[in-house]
Amino acid sequence: MQQQTGSTEKDVFLAELRTVTTPSHKALEANPYSVALMAHETTLDNYATYLKKLYGFVKPYEQQVYPILANRISDIADRSKTALLESDLKALGFSHEQIAALPQFNYPTPHSQAQAFGAMYVLEGSTLGGSIIYKRLNHLIQIDKATNGKYFTAYGETSGAKWKTFIEAFANYVVENNAQQETIQSAVNTFTAMDKWLSEA
Repeated sequence: MQQQTGSTEKDVFLAELRTVTTPSHKALEANPYSVALMAHETTLDNYATYLKKLYGFVKPYEQQVYPILANRISDIADRSKTALLESDLKALGFSHEQIAALPQFNYPTPHSQAQAFGAMYVLEGSTLGGSIIYKRLNHLIQIDKATNGKYFTAYGETSGAKWKTFIEAFANYVVENNAQQETIQSAVNTFTAMDKWLSEA
């Protein structure tokens, strides 16, 4: 009976999370950089610009969030994507020095695991959707997962399994610690921060 209650509480939380974050999620998808990336007339330059912006967000995000959740996500080290972005950018012609000099978002250190989980929910969801972006870009500008398309194919065939493993640990933590509202607000803040970061020149 307790297991069913826990499952119900998790379902309620995840449903509320999706509902509350939908506006900020849609705003991020409507960001000019996001739209340009997915446009039929997109170019390798659009792709490179998007990766550079992502790198400036993902690197500090991983540096701040991952240590806080290391005892909650057993494979968190395998989920790091900073090196994949660096590899893609190098394949696109950027030097190590140019990549190191890219602007980086001043990512605020989460004050709790709930806040860290809220942020990770956004980035892991983005990774899950990466395969859809990759397929479109592979068709439009011929990026390749073996060279310059590693970020959007980060988990390969294990994307679905990785997402399920994350969501289970995520929802269990939130419900067990009664951290629903703090986590949801953190997810909204992360969507908004990404949108703002991508919008800046």
